[in-house]
Amino acid sequence: MSNKLQWISDELNALQDQGLRINIRTIGSACGPTMIVDGKRVLNFCSNNYLGLANDARLREAAKRAIDEFGAGPAAVRTIAGTLTLHRELEAVRAIRFLREPSRDSADGWQGRCDFHRSAQSREYH
Repeated sequence: MSNKLQWISDELNALQDQGLRINIRTIGSACGPTMIVDGKRVLNFCSNNYLGLANDARLREAAKRAIDEFGAGPAAVRTIAGTLTLHRELEAVRAIRFLREPSRDSADGWQGRCDFHRSAQSREYH
């Protein structure tokens, strides 16, 4: 190995020795209260599945229909590739539900989630 890059190996080895090197686990099942991780069934205490919808049958079927019609996605963020009619329909439904103008475009899932919660919290609804 080149001496210029030896520091990378040294750093990785130091992290390993200190127990700080991250080993990414392999998930072998759908997200739920229990999951298959690294070949073992375990309790799941670390997902972002706050609402329990990650494996909801209705959402899975809707996703399958969307994939059949639109494929796996537009291949880039909306500001580059454009937006799918599905996004516009969701924004319109959300606007009606929360009595607001259609939501702003979000470049990624995190921002979309933040936008959704912000609009939901800004208006009382029952």
